Amino acid sequence: MRLRLAAEIMTAIGFVLLAEWIFARATGALQAPTVIAMMLGAVFAAISGLGLSMCSRARDQAVTLLILPLPLLATLAMGLALHVRLLSLASMAVVMAIGAYCRRFGPRGVNGGVLAFMGAFLGFFIQDYVPLPEFGWLAAETGLAVAVVFAVHFAFFFPRPGAAVRAMQRSYAARTRDVAREMTEVFTETVRGGADERAERRLHRRLLRLNEAALLIDSRLDAPGAVPPGWNAAALHQRLFDAETNLSDVARLAAAIASRGLPWQATDPVRRALTGIRDAFFAQVIDSAATIRALLEDPRAPRLGPDDRVLLHRFAMSVTEFSSAFRDFRTYPDGCPPDEVLREAAPARVPLRGARRRGRRRAARLAAREQLEALAGLVSRCVDRLADSRSRTGSDRELRAAARRADLAYQSLISVVRPMRTPLFGGPARRVAGCTATASAARHYARNLLLDASTRYDDLPPGAIADLKAAHAQFADSVAAITAALRSDGAGEDGTGEYVRSASLFARIADCLRDPEITSRPQLALRDLQLLDGAFASAARWAGLPVTDLDTAQK
Repeated sequence: MRLRLAAEIMTAIGFVLLAEWIFARATGALQAPTVIAMMLGAVFAAISGLGLSMCSRARDQAVTLLILPLPLLATLAMGLALHVRLLSLASMAVVMAIGAYCRRFGPRGVNGGVLAFMGAFLGFFIQDYVPLPEFGWLAAETGLAVAVVFAVHFAFFFPRPGAAVRAMQRSYAARTRDVAREMTEVFTETVRGGADERAERRLHRRLLRLNEAALLIDSRLDAPGAVPPGWNAAALHQRLFDAETNLSDVARLAAAIASRGLPWQATDPVRRALTGIRDAFFAQVIDSAATIRALLEDPRAPRLGPDDRVLLHRFAMSVTEFSSAFRDFRTYPDGCPPDEVLREAAPARVPLRGARRRGRRRAARLAAREQLEALAGLVSRCVDRLADSRSRTGSDRELRAAARRADLAYQSLISVVRPMRTPLFGGPARRVAGCTATASAARHYARNLLLDASTRYDDLPPGAIADLKAAHAQFADSVAAITAALRSDGAGEDGTGEYVRSASLFARIADCLRDPEITSRPQLALRDLQLLDGAFASAARWAGLPVTDLDTAQK
């Protein structure tokens, strides 16, 4: 996708430079150096190419291409008219501020603001060569650049959403194989000789790239013709989501199992399952998962602790669900309804958001607050699902949408925090590293909760449902205290906020359930909520809030 965009921009720039050179030589326009016409056309071609990439529909791209020259020409005329140096420099500052404000109006506002500044900038520097009465020639050259970019884009790079989605599917499958190969190597090395931090960081980067590929595919599914024949957008989104979520869980659980020093009877089927995922031999994956389940049920098997049993049970469940989801993702289904039938069920187009350039510290606080709010929204929907399996707010569609919002917020947080880690040492570096680790742990726990809460099982007793809602209300109030602290300029400095832990409330519900088995889905979901509460408590400490344990009343 990036290669295609770069190729389109470079091709457009080349054709525009040639067309502007021919036009200037043939007409003798401006009686000024030909390089001015070529420079103006190249600037427009480069920026408009980025603007076209932000629109998925051909009609929107055509409208964008016709609108973008207007701010460029307006500020270009202003720059030619202002011959007072101080006024010219002041006008560029004003145009830059207006362009930054226009970012709130979407892709057209972003690119229009950039072109407006470039017009003021070029007008200031070429006013000695081009008088204002010859502005018409500059407008003609800009119009020629628009025509050339229009022709190049729709002749050689016409938007084909279906082909783009298929290419992204191939990229997603390739990244899946990279993740599988990396996590197999990490597991084997950890079991044999201890953890390798560099390999673990490399695996984490590959998982982030896999998540980016899934989000990019999701963002294209609402374009007409984007979904391959025989698919529908809702089915493709669901299988993509299931495959990516379960593979991330497989990688994390495999790393946890490798570090616990379990006997070979437990690690060998895990290794064979990872090898099967790497080689796309899913029959071996299913057999390995069955071996793990048999080990957990065999009374003669080596003794395993409660946490070991939970990890192995989750691993077997995740590899089985990944095998099914990824196999379906690669295979065109039969008998699916056409796209129009489930058009409303298709995921909304949500573009990836980068860091907001409002200062490093402020951008990090904003990204952390959005991440916590997205995770809190996901937890709220999972709790609704636990309390009532027929809840509309806890439906499969709502759960997947909430999970995707959490993924987007996490990607945004990482894009902000990652550049801050390199030049920092001492206390600031520890705070940044601690915040990143807390966000990653909370995201993993939330994904576990999503899988455990989305499974159908018997309804909880009425008393347990009431206690669950009360515990969630306490959890939501505590999260609101963190987000309020991050929203203010001085986190936790006024002393009015406080994070009250709710883990003991969730543990009390787990003790009262009819099914005490720790690997049952309700028990696992409640355990996820307790772990999430611990992660959010760590986030509260990083935000400067005091933390109170509800069961001990100690801070």
